[in-house]
Amino acid sequence: MVQPVRLSYPLARTTKHYRVDAVCRTGSHRTSPESQDARPAARKQNHNPSCPTARHTDGYIQPQQPKSHLSLRNVLRAAPPILAGTCWFSMMSYFLIYYQTLKKDSEGHLPRIGPAYSTFPYISCVGAVQLSYFRGFASIVAFLVSLSFFLDFWIGRDVVPGRWFRRAKLFFGVISSVFLVLLSFESVNNGNHLHLIFTSIQIWCMGAAKLSDYFLSYRMRRHDRQNQYLLFAKKWKRAIGFVAAPASTVTLIGIYGCQMPVGLLPSSAKCYRMTSFSAPCEWVLALCWISYLYALGYDLYYAEAVAARIVSLASQGRGKHGKSASTEMRTFRAAKVFENDDDDISYRSQYSMPAKAKYASIKEQDMGV
Repeated sequence: MVQPVRLSYPLARTTKHYRVDAVCRTGSHRTSPESQDARPAARKQNHNPSCPTARHTDGYIQPQQPKSHLSLRNVLRAAPPILAGTCWFSMMSYFLIYYQTLKKDSEGHLPRIGPAYSTFPYISCVGAVQLSYFRGFASIVAFLVSLSFFLDFWIGRDVVPGRWFRRAKLFFGVISSVFLVLLSFESVNNGNHLHLIFTSIQIWCMGAAKLSDYFLSYRMRRHDRQNQYLLFAKKWKRAIGFVAAPASTVTLIGIYGCQMPVGLLPSSAKCYRMTSFSAPCEWVLALCWISYLYALGYDLYYAEAVAARIVSLASQGRGKHGKSASTEMRTFRAAKVFENDDDDISYRSQYSMPAKAKYASIKEQDMGV
């Protein structure tokens, strides 16, 4: 009876995508204990061009990250969200300069340009004065943002992890863009509350799109924990969330908490305080939205490389039922692959030496999660 080969050298550090078999390591499926000392030299002599590219360091196999060089196709994919963020930032800068350069009164105060704010105007209050600019920029930005979410969905359409979160991200992103156009055509000074309703829906939908994006990234990182692009985007979006969450909360409190008739000044002290905090928070929230659009451009630039890597990982290391790494580890332990006793049940032919190295890497990843 053929006995299974034990791993007497350090386990290979590898991911599911960079699966290393015995042929690529030693040039043969079975090796004797005497030939284990000659493994470093055998790797150089018996190099197989079909083996995956990896860096060998002291018996360890370190997978290389996917390299994405500067290409015109990637730049074109990342262009829509970056252009959208730049256009919206340009509009905000123009509105701010316009408001700050208005002629002041005898007491040195800036004139009121609308009734729906207390100390500092909302973006839409300045947009009601510069209506043509506001509608033009809103329409362009809404189109670019919708195109960005469609590109993100199309590139990652074959990625199984987080598929429903990707669809929810597309849905809420497009709905948010639609209401961005609607609130620009429904002026805040029209004498009704439609503008405030459209603004709140736009904020809620964009927040839902960001939350779906967060869970999508989490599901993708579960399958590729060492992807440098996903890790950098995680830190970027987490920083945005820390600022955007309180800013959106204060903005919505100012919208829903101040029940004043449109066309009148904030009369009560409570309403005056709410709008005085809510309006600056809306500007901060807009800056967070611009930063998120830039992060979306970063995702789109590396989307093809990340999607191809995760699809390869899922196809090589996951079963037809889509079991996670933790489930595979529990199945592997139940089979007692590391405990090769003398009985026939303990050895299974499908668990060869590459499988042991693979599941040893899964065990190491599970301990780090």
